[in-house]
Amino acid sequence: MSPHQSDQEDEESPLLRPERQHTVAKTPLPWRQLSVVLFSQLTEPLTSQAIAPFLPQLIRDVGVTHGDESRVGYFVGILSSVFYVAQALTTLYWNRLSDHVGRKPVILTGLF
Repeated sequence: MSPHQSDQEDEESPLLRPERQHTVAKTPLPWRQLSVVLFSQLTEPLTSQAIAPFLPQLIRDVGVTHGDESRVGYFVGILSSVFYVAQALTTLYWNRLSDHVGRKPVILTGLF
């Protein structure tokens, strides 16, 4: 190919020329602040499951089943489910409160 042909279009040249990319400085993420939020999100499943090994004995000791061992699993499931139902219902309250007072006070109060 001759040097003057390189500027000409042929069947292999793209129809649209690529636009030049504008270099925009990326905003660095606040990793310290994000790490606190990520750590708090990590602790929530741990705390919700930390009591799981003790629930069968709790159900037995409270006497809900009146000695019927076959019903212990049923009441453990009910007790575990109540936690998540309560969490879902109170989330509505926290969402409305954060609209009024802001996210940061609500998050800090929830973590406390």
